[in-house]
Amino acid sequence: MDITYSKRFASERILFDVFDFMRGVSKGQTKIRKGVSYATTEYWGSEKSRLKVLKLYLKHIEFFDQLAVLRKSATRGDAGAKRILSIREDARLFEFVKYLARFEAVIKKRWLERRG
Repeated sequence: MDITYSKRFASERILFDVFDFMRGVSKGQTKIRKGVSYATTEYWGSEKSRLKVLKLYLKHIEFFDQLAVLRKSATRGDAGAKRILSIREDARLFEFVKYLARFEAVIKKRWLERRG
């Protein structure tokens, strides 16, 4: 079962402040994943967990990073990148991802079975 929650923040500064705060969250068996840390994504729990996966990433940053890669590919003549770029450069989409963070939880079969 995948559960996703998006939260928009008032500014990029607040977005990064919340992200930095969340990096320190650790409760019970849900600990920050050691050795797997990225500039805009954080994971909790074991990489091999058969129960759950928890993740937070900055959609705002991810979107614009991917946009830069698409623009580079499009300038080299990549038709697929040009097609995707025409959609991704829509101002409404820019507004949608502005200061957006995504919280994701993957609840696996074993976790559900243990809880009936």
